[in-house]
Amino acid sequence: MPSLLKHHAFALEIRRFAIAALIAYSITVAANAQAARDKNQPPPPAKADTAPTTQPTFVYSEPSFGFEITLPAIWSYDRTRFTAPGGSMGLMRGRSVAERATLQVCFSPGFDKLNFKSWITKFENQLMVGAPLKRVDRSERETDGRAGFILEFDEETPTELRKSFYYCVLFDPSTVWILIYAGALPTGSDSAAVREQFRSMIATLRITATPIEQGIFSDALMSGEKLMIELPERGPQLPLDGDTRYYDMTLAGKSIGYFTRRVSRESMSLDDPRFGGNRKDGIRVHERTWRFDEDGSGRSIRVDLFASFDLQSEIIESEESSLPPKVGAAPLVVTTTDRVIREGETLFSSVVSNLDAKLPERREPIRVGSAYLGLAWTRVLPALVGARSQEPRAFSVYDSTTRGLLTHLIQPIGPASIPESDIGGGYLVETREAFSTSPSRIYCEASGAAARIESGELLLRLSTAKEIEKKYGALRKEAEERIRRYSKPYDPRKPLGR
Repeated sequence: MPSLLKHHAFALEIRRFAIAALIAYSITVAANAQAARDKNQPPPPAKADTAPTTQPTFVYSEPSFGFEITLPAIWSYDRTRFTAPGGSMGLMRGRSVAERATLQVCFSPGFDKLNFKSWITKFENQLMVGAPLKRVDRSERETDGRAGFILEFDEETPTELRKSFYYCVLFDPSTVWILIYAGALPTGSDSAAVREQFRSMIATLRITATPIEQGIFSDALMSGEKLMIELPERGPQLPLDGDTRYYDMTLAGKSIGYFTRRVSRESMSLDDPRFGGNRKDGIRVHERTWRFDEDGSGRSIRVDLFASFDLQSEIIESEESSLPPKVGAAPLVVTTTDRVIREGETLFSSVVSNLDAKLPERREPIRVGSAYLGLAWTRVLPALVGARSQEPRAFSVYDSTTRGLLTHLIQPIGPASIPESDIGGGYLVETREAFSTSPSRIYCEASGAAARIESGELLLRLSTAKEIEKKYGALRKEAEERIRRYSKPYDPRKPLGR
């Protein structure tokens, strides 16, 4: 079986609008279904029987990779991708409140000709090169039938003892999952508590992707690549009417806002238009989400996408404004903007918020692989797979929350009547993130446009502009005024003087 990391072409970098499903993309963000992914905002505490310690905990999961583990909830976390020890890819970093302990969750692809034990030895040697580390333990420990090793190291200084622990698990025949846990103690302290906390964490690791599921998903990725070969020819033939569609959003039966989408065929240039630049025909998508909560808080999300028919060029711009509750909170509205440009296999991103005191740091470009699909294409996937196909297809897509690539799968179900609708000729597709067990269900019109979307407790029903304006117009105008009054726009000309 090919390595998941190699086959997905997972890269490092990127942030801010999560994808619960290919089609339910910014909708699910608006419903906050993926709030656990936000930086420095751990999910709600897990049930007591899953907690590795007496401290509050949460279950951290990565459906794109197929695992979950219970971690301390009161730590701060960052899911921005990063380069980790031994050349591995970091998925998430955590830091304790007192900043005396840290953890990292990583994946390491590629064995070359080494077996797992030889890889462990090589990895251990890489860690110890140039570092005054003393190995305390190297022991075997399996998880869900997968081979694993625990490595423990000490590094002593005149004032403290630094402990570091590595748990390496053979995730598939050529990919290793790694948890790194480190803490500092005063010299002469008993390190048993640090060791126990580490072992209590790894005891909760559960690999949710079975070898059979990994094989099925690998086949879906190859089917996705075959479909992409057809897109340059099929894309220009898509029936894109350019009409704006309106959807009423409810969460657990309660109205929370609305979503709009317009998909059209347009010509754009990735170069400066003043110089004529390299214009291409492709798919253009405009989306707008408004969410209104009972306490007066809410979100405004604007997504603008373009992907060329030749699959080589892409533009992504997402802007999200978060409004605080009306009572007991500062009125400041936080707005984050993510701008992405891709040409060929190279993708650049820039993220800035109105709270930043300086220009954003330069980020290394992302290299995307053969399984990568531009986000604009994901909005027309139901029309491309149609009502007759039963073949699942998977792709890697850009994810601003993690500043990396996530992988999603679309599974056609077949012809289906659309609940609470008299629209005929409908059909159903399901989308999910790789190994997630909670797919989103998209009921489509004959043209492939979404008529109804179900994602957990989130429901979107096709509505009309008149009905949406009557129901939410006043709330939107009030939110727009708050954004205008209480946003503090970033001004690169005055980075420190705002």
